[in-house]
Amino acid sequence: MPTKISKAKTIQAIKDSIKHWEEDILNPLRKGRKILIINPDHLKSYYWGDTGESVKMGSWCCPLCKLFSSDCKYCPLESCVLKGDAYVVFLDNPCFETAQGMVDKLDSLLPEAERIMP
Repeated sequence: MPTKISKAKTIQAIKDSIKHWEEDILNPLRKGRKILIINPDHLKSYYWGDTGESVKMGSWCCPLCKLFSSDCKYCPLESCVLKGDAYVVFLDNPCFETAQGMVDKLDSLLPEAERIMP
Protein backbone atom coordinates (compact mmCIF):
# COMPACT_ATOMS: atom_id res chain seq x y z
CA MET A 1 0.00 0.00 0.00
CA PRO A 2 1.41 3.44 -0.90
CA THR A 3 2.14 6.23 1.53
CA LYS A 4 -1.13 7.83 2.68
CA ILE A 5 -2.04 10.78 0.50
CA SER A 6 -3.98 13.46 2.31
CA LYS A 7 -7.50 14.47 1.37
CA ALA A 8 -6.28 18.06 0.86
CA LYS A 9 -3.60 16.92 -1.63
CA THR A 10 -6.14 14.77 -3.45
CA ILE A 11 -8.64 17.65 -3.69
CA GLN A 12 -5.91 19.97 -4.95
CA ALA A 13 -4.87 17.40 -7.58
CA ILE A 14 -8.48 17.13 -8.76
CA LYS A 15 -8.71 20.94 -9.02
CA ASP A 16 -5.37 21.06 -10.85
CA SER A 17 -6.59 18.34 -13.22
CA ILE A 18 -9.73 20.36 -13.99
CA LYS A 19 -7.56 23.43 -14.60
CA HIS A 20 -5.34 21.40 -16.94
CA TRP A 21 -8.34 20.17 -18.93
CA GLU A 22 -9.82 23.66 -19.09
CA GLU A 23 -6.61 25.39 -20.20
CA ASP A 24 -4.99 22.74 -22.37
CA ILE A 25 -7.99 21.05 -24.00
CA LEU A 26 -11.37 22.77 -23.50
CA ASN A 27 -10.27 26.35 -24.20
CA PRO A 28 -8.59 25.46 -27.51
CA LEU A 29 -11.65 23.41 -28.51
CA ARG A 30 -13.91 26.38 -27.61
CA LYS A 31 -11.86 28.48 -30.03
CA GLY A 32 -12.61 26.03 -32.83
CA ARG A 33 -9.41 24.01 -32.81
CA LYS A 34 -9.77 20.35 -33.79
CA ILE A 35 -7.92 17.32 -32.50
CA LEU A 36 -6.65 14.83 -35.06
CA ILE A 37 -6.03 11.19 -34.24
CA ILE A 38 -2.96 9.71 -35.91
CA ASN A 39 -2.80 5.92 -36.27
CA PRO A 40 -6.36 5.37 -34.99
CA ASP A 41 -6.22 1.56 -35.31
CA HIS A 42 -3.13 1.03 -33.17
CA LEU A 43 -1.24 3.28 -30.76
CA LYS A 44 -3.21 6.48 -31.14
CA SER A 45 -1.52 9.87 -31.06
CA TYR A 46 -3.45 13.13 -30.69
CA TYR A 47 -2.45 16.38 -32.40
CA TRP A 48 -3.94 19.80 -32.90
CA GLY A 49 -5.08 19.92 -36.52
CA ASP A 50 -3.95 23.49 -37.15
CA THR A 51 -0.39 23.23 -35.80
CA GLY A 52 0.46 19.54 -35.60
CA GLU A 53 1.40 20.11 -31.96
CA SER A 54 0.80 17.19 -29.60
CA VAL A 55 -2.26 17.61 -27.37
CA LYS A 56 -1.23 17.88 -23.70
CA MET A 57 -2.98 14.86 -22.26
CA GLY A 58 -2.10 11.59 -20.65
CA SER A 59 -0.43 10.51 -17.45
CA TRP A 60 2.63 12.69 -18.04
CA CYS A 61 0.59 15.86 -17.58
CA CYS A 62 -2.24 14.73 -15.28
CA PRO A 63 -1.94 15.97 -11.69
CA LEU A 64 -3.92 12.97 -10.41
CA CYS A 65 -1.67 10.52 -12.27
CA LYS A 66 1.39 12.24 -10.87
CA LEU A 67 0.04 12.10 -7.31
CA PHE A 68 -1.07 8.47 -7.51
CA SER A 69 1.75 7.26 -9.78
CA SER A 70 2.75 4.51 -7.38
CA ASP A 71 -0.65 2.83 -7.61
CA CYS A 72 -3.55 3.94 -9.83
CA LYS A 73 -6.08 1.92 -7.85
CA TYR A 74 -6.00 4.60 -5.14
CA CYS A 75 -6.83 7.41 -7.58
CA PRO A 76 -10.33 8.82 -6.98
CA LEU A 77 -11.11 8.37 -10.68
CA GLU A 78 -10.86 4.63 -9.96
CA SER A 79 -10.24 3.96 -13.62
CA CYS A 80 -9.49 5.90 -16.77
CA VAL A 81 -8.78 2.92 -19.01
CA LEU A 82 -12.02 0.96 -19.08
CA LYS A 83 -14.65 1.25 -21.77
CA GLY A 84 -17.16 3.92 -20.74
CA ASP A 85 -14.72 5.86 -18.52
CA ALA A 86 -14.85 9.59 -19.30
CA TYR A 87 -11.21 9.59 -20.44
CA VAL A 88 -11.73 6.61 -22.78
CA VAL A 89 -14.85 8.26 -24.21
CA PHE A 90 -12.74 11.36 -24.92
CA LEU A 91 -9.96 9.29 -26.50
CA ASP A 92 -12.46 7.60 -28.82
CA ASN A 93 -14.01 10.92 -29.88
CA PRO A 94 -11.82 13.89 -28.87
CA CYS A 95 -14.19 16.84 -29.09
CA PHE A 96 -15.56 19.59 -26.86
CA GLU A 97 -18.47 17.51 -25.55
CA THR A 98 -16.34 14.55 -24.49
CA ALA A 99 -13.67 16.82 -22.98
CA GLN A 100 -16.44 18.55 -21.01
CA GLY A 101 -17.54 15.09 -19.88
CA MET A 102 -14.08 14.50 -18.47
CA VAL A 103 -14.17 17.82 -16.60
CA ASP A 104 -17.65 17.00 -15.29
CA LYS A 105 -16.38 13.62 -14.03
CA LEU A 106 -13.42 15.26 -12.27
CA ASP A 107 -15.69 17.91 -10.77
CA SER A 108 -18.03 15.22 -9.42
CA LEU A 109 -15.10 13.86 -7.37
CA LEU A 110 -14.82 17.07 -5.37
CA PRO A 111 -16.74 17.59 -2.15
CA GLU A 112 -19.92 19.45 -3.01
CA ALA A 113 -18.79 22.70 -1.36
CA GLU A 114 -15.65 22.76 -3.52
CA ARG A 115 -17.17 21.93 -6.89
CA ILE A 116 -16.27 24.20 -9.74
CA MET A 117 -19.17 23.41 -12.03
CA PRO A 118 -22.68 24.69 -11.16
